[in-house]
Amino acid sequence: HGNRPEVRAALRDGVGASLRRSGTTGQVMLYVARRFPAAGAVRGVARLAKAEGEINAASDQVSAVVRNAAAVGLSVAVLLSLVAALAASRPLRRIAAGARAFAAGDFGATIDVRSSDEIGEVADALEALASQLRARLLTAGVDRATLQALLDDLPVGVILYDADRRPVAANGAARALCGLTAHAEPERGADIARLPGCAQSLAKALRDGLTVEVPLVLPWRPEATLVARWVVVFAPDGQRLPALVVIDGAPRAQAAQLEGAVTGLADHVRALARDVDDAELAVRAVGDALRAEDAIAVPPLEPGAVQPVTARAL
Repeated sequence: HGNRPEVRAALRDGVGASLRRSGTTGQVMLYVARRFPAAGAVRGVARLAKAEGEINAASDQVSAVVRNAAAVGLSVAVLLSLVAALAASRPLRRIAAGARAFAAGDFGATIDVRSSDEIGEVADALEALASQLRARLLTAGVDRATLQALLDDLPVGVILYDADRRPVAANGAARALCGLTAHAEPERGADIARLPGCAQSLAKALRDGLTVEVPLVLPWRPEATLVARWVVVFAPDGQRLPALVVIDGAPRAQAAQLEGAVTGLADHVRALARDVDDAELAVRAVGDALRAEDAIAVPPLEPGAVQPVTARAL
């Protein structure tokens, strides 16, 4: 068999193989040859022959074993994944329920998850966050109650606004002066900041940091005589925010009217002092002037409340 392809390949390369039909058996055979020794002078060639059918049968058997092993491994993997998913989904559902409770404002809800893995760390972190939020909400509630109490003690109306010009707090005096009812307070408070005169004054106060005073004419209370003072307050982060101080302008207007009337009366008295030296005549003239001034409400005078003096001494 020295001329066979596998033998020549083994003599040349050390190993040779050939697949052909055997003339003796008539079957397709796989021939494999190897020289010996592997190194040095060649002493001979060893050759093995195997029928192709036997090789295919062995290959199919190995493939079946591999397929069965893969199927078993995949089944075990799926089963283990299902067990792991069931074991992890229960604490995750509890964490999700706790997060939904926190989102709804129930910061007293507890998350019953006690494990030493990453899921347990997430549950602990979420409970710590809820605890911090509870403490901050309590502090904010106390601060807001204190602020509202201080505002209600002020003798003038005060409305505090946020950065978007929406009212966030108002005292009782502001509600009474501006006609802010419970249901209309947010809308009307925002409308005040948008009034033509107030909008420019508010912007100027925020820009310059100074108090700006303007008359306040409310569309829903046109008869009210009010004065608006726009001032700047500061948020905890240092941001400038507007605040409105509302003052009843009626006493101020009455005082100005009374001042004008008294000034006119004083001019009249000075004119009398130049021309009249009779005390009784001067007193009667002053009384006539008082009654002529509609702006001055003259209360009834008790006996002895008026002492007549000469006009020149007056």
